[in-house]
Amino acid sequence: EQYEPNIILFSSIGMHPQNIFLAQLRLAPIQMMTLGHPASSFSDMIDYVIVEEEASGALSRLHEKVLLLENGTFSMSRPLDPIASIVENPASQETGLIKIVCNSMFHKITAKFIETCSKIEEKSEKDIEWIFLAGTDALSHRAMAPTIESKLGNTTIKSKLPYQEYSKLIAGCDLQLTPFPFGNTNSFIDAMMLGIPTVCLDGDELMSHSDVIYSRRAGLPEFLQTSSVNDYIEAALRLINNDLMRAALRKDILNTNMDELFFDRNCKIGNDLSHLMTWIYNNHDRVKHSDKKVWGVSERDTLGVP
Repeated sequence: EQYEPNIILFSSIGMHPQNIFLAQLRLAPIQMMTLGHPASSFSDMIDYVIVEEEASGALSRLHEKVLLLENGTFSMSRPLDPIASIVENPASQETGLIKIVCNSMFHKITAKFIETCSKIEEKSEKDIEWIFLAGTDALSHRAMAPTIESKLGNTTIKSKLPYQEYSKLIAGCDLQLTPFPFGNTNSFIDAMMLGIPTVCLDGDELMSHSDVIYSRRAGLPEFLQTSSVNDYIEAALRLINNDLMRAALRKDILNTNMDELFFDRNCKIGNDLSHLMTWIYNNHDRVKHSDKKVWGVSERDTLGVP
């Protein structure tokens, strides 16, 4: 109230209770959010969601109107802590035991995902070791462990770890499976930095679609970006049962400049966000009362005020 802002931009609504409360108030004439937490605010006080164009395939369930940015406007921060050394030749080449990392906080590990892992293990031609980097505390570990251990064989569930130790466990694995319907995002990129081929399942919300976005950006084969549980199982089995394919994919990922793709996207940094803010400030009344739900970058020119 003291600042009397013209626009408020929430970088995330959903990760902190205070932001959820504030999002129910009209504190500025224009209120918008980016999807640090990849879901709608479901608040009539939030007018717009801002996302890059490459996310436009998963916006149908958003409550707010959508303003698209040029790809490359946002970038991520590289981990500050030391990352583990890359493992170019995993132990499976000698032992035949395939290590699969499920690198997700425990509340993302759904019953359907566990059942899918069980079917993959049942159909696999090779023995599997499951590593769940679930960031559990004592209570969540106690709740999670019996269900997973009753469905899967050789399983380890890890509590929260220092980043280097966490990344060392990832580096020694052969492939990563992302959970569904809420995917990984940060953990996906952690795996890319270490060369780990990853299977993900697409969906119609950004929480299910972000891994597909990053998989395409990293140049992973299309068969790893699945659209059904059956396809997900088949993609995992293709990786598990084909040593040469896994090795080739690992090499391709390690030869890809991940810094350029995820952390140094400087071609348009700031420019389009500044342009968008000016444009929506000048055109808010017309955009707000329009029936149009999603406004692309090129469509900004259809309104008269720049």
